[in-house]
Amino acid sequence: MNHPLSKNHKIQLKPTSFPEGIRKEISSKFMSNYSQIGIKSLGCPPGTVPILRVQKDVLRRSNVIPNRPGTDVPYSPGHHIIVAQTKINENMKYHGTRTYMAVYTPKVTADQFSEGAIWITNQLNSIRVGWTVNPTLYGDNRTHLFGYWTVDADGFNQTGCFDIRCAGFVQISAETTLGLILEPTSHGRVQYEGLFHVFQDSKTGDWWLSILPHDLLIGYWPKYLFTSLASHANEIAWGGEVFSPLNEPSPPMGSGQFVIRDMQLTCYARAIQIIDEYYNYKDLRNTAINIEGYNSKCYGASYVGFRRYIGYIVLFGGAGGGDCSG
Repeated sequence: MNHPLSKNHKIQLKPTSFPEGIRKEISSKFMSNYSQIGIKSLGCPPGTVPILRVQKDVLRRSNVIPNRPGTDVPYSPGHHIIVAQTKINENMKYHGTRTYMAVYTPKVTADQFSEGAIWITNQLNSIRVGWTVNPTLYGDNRTHLFGYWTVDADGFNQTGCFDIRCAGFVQISAETTLGLILEPTSHGRVQYEGLFHVFQDSKTGDWWLSILPHDLLIGYWPKYLFTSLASHANEIAWGGEVFSPLNEPSPPMGSGQFVIRDMQLTCYARAIQIIDEYYNYKDLRNTAINIEGYNSKCYGASYVGFRRYIGYIVLFGGAGGGDCSG
């Protein structure tokens, strides 16, 4: 709450409104191979929130991430991103998305990262949420829940940050927090998935984050942090992102494989729903989806479309390697 715009902010303990419509849980015998990741309840006393302990050297390194070339500025050298995204239409207004995503632990070196995420954007205003392996940020090679935000005022250079490492995100959950380790993670044909859900409160304009289990509310990004994203998003995306110094081979993305139409080998987002201009949940039927890849020679993405009992699906990932320039 040290953000200068938080001076008169009244903390919300829950949204004043939720998106409307049926959120149908999709399951079948086929999906019995997919289990939910474990979210450890930290069990803090009522009226308090958990804050992760961070070693001083890790905090020092992570604080320079936004200014390190290629790390947070998309499409720069060493930075690879491939997603399925809604086609930009000035007349379309989105207020969030909800999806189950397979969670992995790809191997990365100390200066690399690899993640699976959802993007909610309007111009250069952005919220990014998902899972990541990022030794620079967390000091280990385990998979963490993360959130990132920025605004267009400075083109990713000074505003915004990961998790709660700068003023902005308002943590309300006493059970869990951004940065928490996610485990177990997927391996081989044994897959674990998490629910990632970001939605905008129709009354306050704040952007809320909830995850498994049972849409557990973690907190929110207040409307006043943003400019264009304060009213709505004009683009939603699902996919993967990696970074590597140019002198190192690019790391794996997702499962490290991209096998078209094989969910049991490839990282996925499934049962995808978007929240439309009327704050209603809807599936991707009649929504134009594009595949966008930047420096993505080593990675792939596919919009599979609808599968019975599983919903609308996006697959993404790849092995990485020594020559991944697009």
